Amino acid sequence: MIQYERLVYTVCFQMVRDSAAAADLAQETFLSAYTHRDNCPDGYIRQWLARIAANKCKDYLQSAYRRRTVLPGDEALPLPAAPPPEHQAIARSEASAIADMIRDLKEPYRMVCILSLIEEKKPE
Repeated sequence: MIQYERLVYTVCFQMVRDSAAAADLAQETFLSAYTHRDNCPDGYIRQWLARIAANKCKDYLQSAYRRRTVLPGDEALPLPAAPPPEHQAIARSEASAIADMIRDLKEPYRMVCILSLIEEKKPE
């Protein structure tokens, strides 16, 4: 473990970009390697540990917990910020005012604008 701890941690950190998660995944890697030590091919311990670490990281990155949780400094999964209610109300009233202006246009512009801007239909 002492011989390969830097290798395993580096593989984990390169994949998850979070030092705490990389340390946890390195521990899981060594635990899994110890549990399945009989499966290691002779002379390939370095590659075997790197593959276990990579698989642990892939599992971590695909987990439902990871997709729902945003850690400080994690730019990969930013939470969308909802606009305040007053901004939503203003946006709705502006959209309504614009729709009224479109309906007041003269032909042939009115029908074209209603179909394309309000009903969001595309020309065929």
